Amino acid sequence: MAYWRARLQQGADLPLYVALPDKASVGGLSARQMKSVGNMVRAQLLSWQALLELRVRRLVMDSSLSDDDRLVLLRLNKWHAWWKPAFQLPWKVSEDGVLVPCGMKVKSKVMLDVQPRLLKLARRLVKQAMKTDKFPDMVHVDTLVLDSIIAKPERPETADSPRISWWVKTSTLTKGKPVEIGLLANTYFERAYEDTVARGGGMCGVVQLHRDKGTQNFTMNLVLDIPDAAPRTEGRTVGLDFGMADALLASSDGQLFGAKALRQLRALDEKLADHDRWLAQRGLKRKATGNTNASTGASATL
Repeated sequence: MAYWRARLQQGADLPLYVALPDKASVGGLSARQMKSVGNMVRAQLLSWQALLELRVRRLVMDSSLSDDDRLVLLRLNKWHAWWKPAFQLPWKVSEDGVLVPCGMKVKSKVMLDVQPRLLKLARRLVKQAMKTDKFPDMVHVDTLVLDSIIAKPERPETADSPRISWWVKTSTLTKGKPVEIGLLANTYFERAYEDTVARGGGMCGVVQLHRDKGTQNFTMNLVLDIPDAAPRTEGRTVGLDFGMADALLASSDGQLFGAKALRQLRALDEKLADHDRWLAQRGLKRKATGNTNASTGASATL
């Protein structure tokens, strides 16, 4: 993580994917295991960047900057270009001869340099945002996400042990000697798995390995790849606008949804921000109060 913190603050971008290391083994791990670790780090950083983007966006929108400066800063924020020493944004000329934002795929776009003062301001904004959304630290991570290249679930070939519903073939530090871990039968997961397969889905390409805090017990979870619901072919079309000032979303027919929930979320966010400031003044760090696991799966205690 220290490596990527330095790289990002020097203006580098996260890779689109993690490649296999050139060496057969790195730090005692095989190339495939290192790739799996790299995927975990990248996912953690992407999640952190998404949180940081929301925080910076709020700082920009609550500022007294001009509309033009806000527009450029919001676009820099969307690109996560907070630490770029130089950056260009795409624009297009409207029919009225005015420069308006556009995407990179627009053929008639014009690439213009961002003013140095706005790049400097973007760095100040992200520095302020990082006081709340700190750089991730994986030292205390209790859940490993094992890619299919090192952990693959399989059905038992025979019914010798009815208690075992899945075997997970997992690579070890000893080359050529994987281990097979049996997962105890889970009625709820089996129903969810059958329903997922019937809808065109299946098993996800990862397995979660979780360590229980304060013990040496490990739980392995399978994750389902549930397909999106099929689009409706009947009924009327309704447009939804997210990020409203007075509600979570608004429909095209003028209805507002989530006004009460938005007020509650803002109140909770303010309490959390005050709590973080109180901790920061005393040199303390926020501690997690528990773990959440969104996966659905059979499990095995090792």
